[in-house]
Amino acid sequence: MGKFKVFSVAIIFAVTVSLRADIFIKEQTVTVNGSGNKQKSETEESTYWISGDKLVKQSPSQTTIIRLDKDVAYLIDNKKKSYMEVPLSTLTPSAASGEQESMAGLPAAFANMMKMKVTVEAANESKEIRSWTCNRYNQIVEIAGGKTVTEMWATEDIKVSSELLKKFSASLFAQNPALKEMAGNMMAEAEKIKGFVVSSTASTKIMGQESQTKTDVTEVKESSAPEGVYEIPAKFKKKKWE
Repeated sequence: MGKFKVFSVAIIFAVTVSLRADIFIKEQTVTVNGSGNKQKSETEESTYWISGDKLVKQSPSQTTIIRLDKDVAYLIDNKKKSYMEVPLSTLTPSAASGEQESMAGLPAAFANMMKMKVTVEAANESKEIRSWTCNRYNQIVEIAGGKTVTEMWATEDIKVSSELLKKFSASLFAQNPALKEMAGNMMAEAEKIKGFVVSSTASTKIMGQESQTKTDVTEVKESSAPEGVYEIPAKFKKKKWE
């Protein structure tokens, strides 16, 4: 009986640890610019830590922290040791309606160049990547002079809050002042993507310039996140989000 109690406690403890553990994800991105003999390739590794209503993505130059509990995204420039604070409540589909107002004072030609359209469509295709069952999505970002077409493979086998993921997708646009008006639209489109994107290939052609970016998840595990990983680094300066 004593052994049974110890065994039961061990199981409960293991389950509790599993539920409380953070998710660690590592991905590799390879970007190829140009074509033919003029191609240049760059490789970068990024990591994610995810826990409940918190997410952080870290790369050598940038860090993005999503805190649903604080209704905020922190967009951090690691090289300049600065950050911007973006209220998540402003990254809504309705917020994108302010785009015309924000461009009202701009010359027509410039305003047209800044207009962007984002669409996501689910493709009727699935396959297994590593041990995950993945579904394909196609994302198209159109801007005057070119567009980016991205083939994405997402899985629901990696358990991450859908709210976290769509707010994270929207924050990618919010980092660029010229694109932040599209953050709301991106969030609306991101709702169509079910699960975490584990593989993507983006082909961009703008004003005759071509590039291709391939991103793949290389590792997923449960672990304890480093202390303070979901917080702004000490002594980083706050910049106004405009």
